[in-house]
Amino acid sequence: MKYDLFAVSNHYGGLGGGHYTAFAKKNGQWDEYDDSSVRPATQSQIVSAAAYVLFYKRKDVWVRVVIVKILSIILLRLFS
Repeated sequence: MKYDLFAVSNHYGGLGGGHYTAFAKKNGQWDEYDDSSVRPATQSQIVSAAAYVLFYKRKDVWVRVVIVKILSIILLRLFS
């Protein structure tokens, strides 16, 4: 199985407190979220020691959904 990274939560600080930021990928573009600001990010910014939680999605799940939808449309047209 293959997975795509689509978001990263970062933590800056220690156990007693700190600051969280996040990176998320949408439509092939990475963005950085920091409180109320959002700005474009590069892949080189995503990889850091501050990464706290990584979010992945399985690649083949989306392919199966598309195939099922296409087959459903074909079957509906054939038997309608």
